[in-house]
This record gives sequence, structure tokens and C-alpha cells, in this order.
Amino acid sequence: MAEVTPHQIVDHLLSRQQDEHVTVINAANQFYEKAILPDVDKAPGTKRIIAVVVHRFFIPHF
Repeated sequence: MAEVTPHQIVDHLLSRQQDEHVTVINAANQFYEKAILPDVDKAPGTKRIIAVVVHRFFIPHF
């Protein structure tokens, strides 16, 4: 069994993984999925427009 320190256990439980690479597109997608989609006060059209904006501004077009 691999040795695990208490600090590693706390980091895992609190989702503080330091080796994770966070990109802008990942952060924008997570924000959309966790804050915009579940919001019942926003109309479906508004949610669709926000998705288009996130897609156009954060995905590189080459």
C-alpha cells in the first residue's frame, strides 16, 4: 500500500489537487455548467446565448 500523508488526504477531500491544469475554457465550461444551467430564473434562450458566447470567445479558431 502506498504511503499517503494526512495533507494529501485533506487535499483530496477538499478537491485541492495541485497538479491539475486549469485552462480558461475549462473554467468557463465549469462556470456555465454549475452556475448558468441550473439557474431556473434564466430563460432557455438566455442560456443558449451564453453557451454560444463561451464557445466563440474561448475556443480558438484557426
